Amino acid sequence: MKRVIAVLLILVMVFALCSCGKSDSSAKKEDLNTSGNEPPKQASETAGSSASAQAMPSSVEWKEIKYETTDSDGYTFEVTYRFSPWILISNGVMANAVWAEVSNGKPFPYFDDWGLESYHNGYWRANNLSNNLGGNGTFYCPGMNDMYYCMGSLSIKNITEGWSLSESNKRTRDTIMVWRGGSGEGMEGAPIIGRLFLSDKIREEGYGILVNASMTSDEWGPFPFILMAPESFTPNYPDGRYYKHFASGSFNFGDHTNKKGFVSIQDVKIGIIGKDGTYAAPAEEGAPEIEVTGLEIHLKKTGNNSYSVTSEGGDKTIVWDGSADSYYDKDTGCWAWFNTDTVPNTWQYWYEGISSDYGDYGWLEHGPDGWFVEASAGNWIPLPSTYDTSGLWYIG
Repeated sequence: MKRVIAVLLILVMVFALCSCGKSDSSAKKEDLNTSGNEPPKQASETAGSSASAQAMPSSVEWKEIKYETTDSDGYTFEVTYRFSPWILISNGVMANAVWAEVSNGKPFPYFDDWGLESYHNGYWRANNLSNNLGGNGTFYCPGMNDMYYCMGSLSIKNITEGWSLSESNKRTRDTIMVWRGGSGEGMEGAPIIGRLFLSDKIREEGYGILVNASMTSDEWGPFPFILMAPESFTPNYPDGRYYKHFASGSFNFGDHTNKKGFVSIQDVKIGIIGKDGTYAAPAEEGAPEIEVTGLEIHLKKTGNNSYSVTSEGGDKTIVWDGSADSYYDKDTGCWAWFNTDTVPNTWQYWYEGISSDYGDYGWLEHGPDGWFVEASAGNWIPLPSTYDTSGLWYIG
C-alpha cells in the first residue's frame, strides 16, 4: 500500500512540473518585441491568431465615403470606402480588433510582412512600389520604430437601372484613394504603402489605393485594405516624428480617368490614435496648408514669369478649384497644385495645350534648369523646345 501511495505522489509532482513549464513557454510566445528602437513584431505562426483580439469588437469610429460615377457608355457606379483612423500597431489588441471587422479572414500583417529591410538607421523596401499616384516608387524611413495602419474596405456597385453586368457584359471601373500629406516633418520616399487584399492576390501601391476593377456582376467586393505609414519615436519627438504629417493630412477619393490625373470626388481628413491609445480628431478640412491658406492665394511678381506667395494684394490671384484639387488662374488657364508628397514640397502646373499632349500625365515643374514635364508615370523630361514657354508663370 505504501508503495502505491508513493507512486501516486510522484506522478502528481511530475504532472505539476510539466503544466508549469507549458504555461511559461506559451506566455513568451505571444509577446511583442517593442523594446528599444525595434519596431513591433510578432512571430509568423501567431500573427493574427489571437482569439481574444479577433473576438473583441473595435471601439473606433469608422468613416464611410460614398460617391457615384458614370462611365463614357452611361453606366453608373456607386463606390464605397469604409476606413478607420490611423492606429499604431503597437496598440496591438485595438489594431487586431479593427482589422477583424473588415478583413474577410485575411491574417493581420505585422512588421515582418511588409518586405522591409534594415538600412542605415531606418528601414527601406528593396523592391520598388508602383508610383502611379506619385513619388519615385521607393519606401524609406529613417529611425522607423513603429507603424500606423488605416484599415478599411472597398466595394463598387453597378446601379444603372435596367442594365446589369455579367460575364458577357463586363465593365471596368477604376477608383483611387490617395494620401495628401499635411504639415510636420517631410517624408522621405513613399510616405505610405497601400495594400488591397483581393480574393486571389494582393495589390500594392505607393501613396494609396488604385484599383481597376473588372466587374462581371453588379457587385464587386467588399475587399479589405491596409494603408501602412511609418513612425519614429525619439527623445526629440516623443509623440512621433511624423505625427503631425498624418494628423493634418487627408485622403482624396476619385476616378483615375481625368486629364489632370484623376477626378477629385471628395477630400477627407481622418483622426489618429497615438501611442497612448487616445483618439485625436482630424483638423478642420479645407484647402491645402501652404504658406498662405484659404480659397485664394495672392502672388507677387518677382521676375518676368516668376511669382512668390504674399499675404495680401499682389499681382495675381489664384482660386481654389475643389473639382480639380488645385488652384486655378483664369487669365492663363493654368491649374497650380502644391504637391506636399514630394521632398521638398513642389508647385506643379497644368497648362492646356502642353500638358494635355501627355494624356493622363503632363504636369509641369519649373526649376533651376527650366521647365520639366511628366511624360509618363514618374518619367520627368525637359520640356521640348517646340513649346512656347514665354507665357508660362511659376512660383519660386
